Amino acid sequence: MNILQDIFVYFARYVTPDVVDRFFTKASGDEDYSRLRTRARAAAEGRFPELTDYIFGVQEESVTRRIGQVKGVYLFVDYGGITSSEDLRNVKSDDFSLAVTVARPMSSAALDMADELLVSDRLLRIIAAIRDDMRSDDSDSFIRRMLFPNDITPFYARELSNSYGWTLMFKMRGVDWI
Repeated sequence: MNILQDIFVYFARYVTPDVVDRFFTKASGDEDYSRLRTRARAAAEGRFPELTDYIFGVQEESVTRRIGQVKGVYLFVDYGGITSSEDLRNVKSDDFSLAVTVARPMSSAALDMADELLVSDRLLRIIAAIRDDMRSDDSDSFIRRMLFPNDITPFYARELSNSYGWTLMFKMRGVDWI
């Protein structure tokens, strides 16, 4: 079970194959690297063609560097801790904390407040559509893609090229996932 790879491939469905290609910066890699690239590219359906970049990870320096190169709207998947529990039948479940952000770098001098409102509203529609898609996903009977409650909150990060947008925070649950 490769939980991080599976989640990376799952969210690749929202971007186009060329966006996935930009995630992989090496011309070639070992067998696992090539297999991950192939899986992610095959999953990339481009459900939201306005997403120009895909960022996945928790390493602050590499995330900051990548977002510094973004010119459009990006999908950023960040992950947190895993909580395991067992029910009365001894079935183990693993809950994985995730945050999915749809944002874009913005120059505050280039936009007035009405522009900011329109962009923010468009980004909110995208994150809400991603949540709806995940909510209805029953493709794997051993994984619940989204648990309730979940939160959508405004996102603003000056250190990430003045990015703003929306973040969906939730947990995924898998049966004996790790």
